[in-house]
Amino acid sequence: MENELLTPTGSEKLIQMGSNENSPTIDNDLGSHLLTQNKNSNVKIWLADLTHTNSRIISNHMPYGTACVAAFTEKYINMENPIRLFKYPEKLSAALENDGIPDIIGFSNFIWNSQLSLDYAKRIKKMSPKTIIIFGGPHYYLIPAEQEKFLRDNPQIDFYIPKEAEIGFANLITFLINSDLDKSKVKDNLQSVHSIGENGKVFLTDEAPRIKNLTSVPSPYTTGKLDEFFDGVLLPVIQTNRGCPFLCTFCDEGVTSLNKVNRRERWQIDAELEYIAKKLSRLPKDQRGDYLRIADSNFGMYKEDQITCETIAKCIKKYGWPTQIEVDTGKNDQKKVLKASEIVGGILSLNGSVQSLDEDVMKNMKRENISSEGLMQIALSAKKADTPTVSQLILCLPGETKQSHFNSIFKIIDASFTHVTIFQLGIEPGAEMFTPSDKERFGLKGRYRVMAECIGKYELFNEKFTVGELEEICYETDSMTFDDYLSCRKMNLIISTFYNNFSLYWGSDTSRPFFDGILKFLLSQNIVISKWMKLLHEEKIEGELLDVFNAFEKASRDELWENKEEIKNFIHDSTVFEKYHNGSLGYNLQNSFRILLLTRYIKPLKDFTHKTLLKLLKENGKDSLENIAFVNDLLEFETSRIKNISKDIDQIPEITLEYDILKFKDDEKAASVKDYKLSKPVTVKFVLDEMQKNTIKKTIGKEGVNKLNGIGNITKASSGSNERSKDILRMLQSHN
Repeated sequence: MENELLTPTGSEKLIQMGSNENSPTIDNDLGSHLLTQNKNSNVKIWLADLTHTNSRIISNHMPYGTACVAAFTEKYINMENPIRLFKYPEKLSAALENDGIPDIIGFSNFIWNSQLSLDYAKRIKKMSPKTIIIFGGPHYYLIPAEQEKFLRDNPQIDFYIPKEAEIGFANLITFLINSDLDKSKVKDNLQSVHSIGENGKVFLTDEAPRIKNLTSVPSPYTTGKLDEFFDGVLLPVIQTNRGCPFLCTFCDEGVTSLNKVNRRERWQIDAELEYIAKKLSRLPKDQRGDYLRIADSNFGMYKEDQITCETIAKCIKKYGWPTQIEVDTGKNDQKKVLKASEIVGGILSLNGSVQSLDEDVMKNMKRENISSEGLMQIALSAKKADTPTVSQLILCLPGETKQSHFNSIFKIIDASFTHVTIFQLGIEPGAEMFTPSDKERFGLKGRYRVMAECIGKYELFNEKFTVGELEEICYETDSMTFDDYLSCRKMNLIISTFYNNFSLYWGSDTSRPFFDGILKFLLSQNIVISKWMKLLHEEKIEGELLDVFNAFEKASRDELWENKEEIKNFIHDSTVFEKYHNGSLGYNLQNSFRILLLTRYIKPLKDFTHKTLLKLLKENGKDSLENIAFVNDLLEFETSRIKNISKDIDQIPEITLEYDILKFKDDEKAASVKDYKLSKPVTVKFVLDEMQKNTIKKTIGKEGVNKLNGIGNITKASSGSNERSKDILRMLQSHN
């Protein structure tokens, strides 16, 4: 039966041929942009889209982009050997040592794998100087002077293909085959091919034309290029279009050359989805995976996306896949986005990626053509449809102040977005905002840190080496001081702890705000949630809780290094690497401290929460004795679910309630507080089953004398598996 899947039939054959009987097929002028091959070749070509694997699979998506480049090249060039693809460094090392080094090897270059690719390339070039090494990907500069410096700093790279890679890569391979792999003949005669010649001269040619009809690129799924990556770990990716009509300066797609949206044809998209669903259905149940990643920049914003969602809905009905869709939804035309989500039953999370709601900031990053009001409206509409919504902000954007950042957060929360993701501004080389002129114009200052979990030890040609990915974080601008930045980071931690969904495991079905009952109560009292967030940030913190927030601020300072070479040398020390590897260093600060607060520090957190709630009720004239008693019960209930999980795990929390908190939390719409008053108090116990206890022992660990020790181990352990796991919240045992 499996052979049926691997043997293309029907429309899959047509996809491999690049045409369909009902379609105009490919770009009419594509052939004029491709070189003619005049020699047959047995050249060996490999492409690697590597991911760090030491703590977990960091980039857990199938190598779709490199597979598209491979499928396109194989279609238009006659080669005896198919192009091999690699995702895991360990498999690439084994192949290089056992099968020999290929004639040509290409590497993807993203922020999460750039140094890993460079270090592998350096060792390959040292072992085999004649091997031609090609790089491509968005982690590459826009300004020619910076492009030249990058190439000179990394002589292991023979050629760099900027932006869309298919035509540039295929032409380079054709030229090299025709030239008997004499790379010295490649100068300024190929578009989209950057290099430093043997005489030291730099060649930075113009970009090749983009592919107008993406069906010109054969499907890497139906051609079998990605079959080996259905391993139960990596998630399938599709892309129905390329390009973005917006010019956001912080994004590598915010350039005019990528402003036009080019598409795949319907039959190819449908065939890909059917192929993936069928392939997954034939895997063992625990290896199928539930997710689909759609790599479009504005999914749902176009009418074609609704048709894609109809195909996905058919896959759900027929195969039970997918159950979740990862995607960046459209920034405009929210009615279409909502309709797309509705078609797939709400499994498509809606993103209101506002980044900032301040008009001056939006102007600075060229987002004037994006309707912030439309993005906000999506939350209100989605709430009626019971669809989850996520809004994204970026800290430290040009022109952003501490107050304008807070204002954006508060507006998003009060618009009822279910989750607020706040990113730090990473200074990426491929975006306009981070060109020398824009950095000077807005006073952007950056420092370096190791990307969370993007560090590991690898081995190639019997040499072990440490690789860590560095990212430059903007910590100060003309409008935001470093102290303001740290204050914003504190607010971000508060939002993450008190408002956003909480789960120890990313795949938990029980993910919801830890204080969801409190949030529901405040809304029932007509108290806007942002007032509570503001009070939590401003209220004086004391005792043990102050130690945690001070530690968070110190960690936020200490993780940033001014000198890039110093941090490079630092992480290569063997004792330092072990600290990164075991979670003592390099952990995700916000996630780790949030879990720390909600586990080891739940008692002082509860007391602080109670203090702010009483103050909030009083300020809003809602501090009746009944409301205070209800809040007391509600807070006891919320915190008892996680009490003692880091100490005395077998001690069962037992509380007495005067109000029916379960009914309150279960009711779709909250009634009056008096309606939940019980005729007599009840005793409630919260227990853990054995699976939960084992989970906690593997993740949270036992609390020591210093509760701040081993912070990073909490999230390192909890994210160490890509499998779904049972959450750690205690379950209600009795209510009598």
